[in-house]
Amino acid sequence: MFRRRQKLNLRAKIGGVFWPRIGWKRAGLYYWYRLHRMEGTSRSIASGLAFGIAAAMTPFYGLHTVVAIGVAWVFGANMVAAAIGTFANNPWTAPPLWFGTYYAGARILGQDTSSNPDFINMFKHLTESVFRRDVDMFAENIWPILLPMAVGSIPFALVVGFATYLVLEPLIRAMHLERALRFAKHPHHPKSPHP
Repeated sequence: MFRRRQKLNLRAKIGGVFWPRIGWKRAGLYYWYRLHRMEGTSRSIASGLAFGIAAAMTPFYGLHTVVAIGVAWVFGANMVAAAIGTFANNPWTAPPLWFGTYYAGARILGQDTSSNPDFINMFKHLTESVFRRDVDMFAENIWPILLPMAVGSIPFALVVGFATYLVLEPLIRAMHLERALRFAKHPHHPKSPHP
């Protein structure tokens, strides 16, 4: 029923990751309206988004959504908002985050920052070492880059997470108030939450 009439080929699917078919403006508006209609208090939604965006700063790719939803569940935040927040790490933002977290972590650990890390090689060896369960390959090719990234992601996550909450909580609260006032004026509107 909701399937496409024509299936997208692999090239179109990959292209859609980097450039949405509906355009950036419509994609942004879609998520804005999703946020506007999301159930929950402004605190739970804003903190969920903050947890999601904070999790997206870490180098643990493939686990961002799981971590964000888990932390949101522990703190009673909105888990859907947390999952949406992880989209902060995407093909456009990932490379700057790799370099930013790596160099921040290397400085915190007192390591040499004059050489450029080979992220492509690291991710390639990461996949190999996981499938082969090769601890030596992990220690030699991955850990020297992953450790600084993990350490450097901590200040990134804290700053971005708190900033997200402080900016979005009053905005979401205002949106909820505006929506409640609109429904109070038109109680029999089809989209009204009242019977």
